[in-house]
Amino acid sequence: MGKMTKEEEEAKGLKMLDYIASMDSEVKDRFMAIAQIENQLRLFDEEEEKAIKELELEYEEKYKVIYAKREAVINEKAELDKTLIEEFNARLPIIKDADYDKVEVPPCDVKGIQNAKGVSDFWMRCMLNHQISDFIKEKDRPILGYLENIELDLHKEDRGYDLIFKFSPNSYFKETVIRKTLFIEGGQLDKTTSTPITWKEGCNPTIKKQKKKKKGKKVNVETEAESFFNLFKDLDASTIEPKDDGKEDDDGMPDDVEMQLDNQMEMCEMLRDDIIPLALEYYLGVIEVEQPEGDDDGAPDDDSDDDKDKKPTKKKGGDKPSAGGAGGQQMPPGAKPEDCKQQ
Repeated sequence: MGKMTKEEEEAKGLKMLDYIASMDSEVKDRFMAIAQIENQLRLFDEEEEKAIKELELEYEEKYKVIYAKREAVINEKAELDKTLIEEFNARLPIIKDADYDKVEVPPCDVKGIQNAKGVSDFWMRCMLNHQISDFIKEKDRPILGYLENIELDLHKEDRGYDLIFKFSPNSYFKETVIRKTLFIEGGQLDKTTSTPITWKEGCNPTIKKQKKKKKGKKVNVETEAESFFNLFKDLDASTIEPKDDGKEDDDGMPDDVEMQLDNQMEMCEMLRDDIIPLALEYYLGVIEVEQPEGDDDGAPDDDSDDDKDKKPTKKKGGDKPSAGGAGGQQMPPGAKPEDCKQQ
């Protein structure tokens, strides 16, 4: 069972008080004592949570220093530190075991970056080798080719955090830094905000043009399209319509804002917990990416409308083609990002 919200905790406490108040006087005192003992435990829980938060913030600052070194290599912002190569070679005998030479590893194709600076396809390839690729559509890929770095910034006031996406100048949008902010209280995502993206004409992958009949004439209208960049849509849980007595909406589906919040939370957790700390492992394809149960063909998702309401599930299943390494090829390694071709 997940962590309860503040409102759920308060409702549970009131229910316990009602139960104890209704007991016979000869046993009531025993349960009042037990309730007070458990309250003391909750005080320790709050103290522990505060200490863990402080420790997380302390170590996050240390991680940032290390991530900055990695980013400098990926984008060739500084000369390669030769001591890192020496330390890697010194660590090899410790890593290798008796079965090391028996392990068969498909070659990781890096020919495309041999004559380029840094590792130009790093973050795009990381994401294509991860379950988050379910959210990446064909039109997103050339845009994500300009992604230079993803950074994490934990909040001090709440359990939320910021994800900072840094792009090189490109022909798709004006900004080079896009910040995604998640506000989380009591384990609940309250709202998300993002840096507004100034899309250039015809380059926004989150909208598509469709012909619809209007007053007997066919006209072009813009509708929402599936895209990784829907992650940067601002959402607020307070706009979700409350359900009466736990009943579903009239169409039997969850509130659209609620579903989008779930998707954004899932994507951001993937980035925070997997992709940022384990970026090299995903780039090389050494972590096997699993598919949802029942999807046995290993084929990547397409952009068909049939899949519009299908929410990706977390790692559960067979082999999925990757961007390089152990799986198939979804994007040429080291490929130069494409310019926007107006829709």
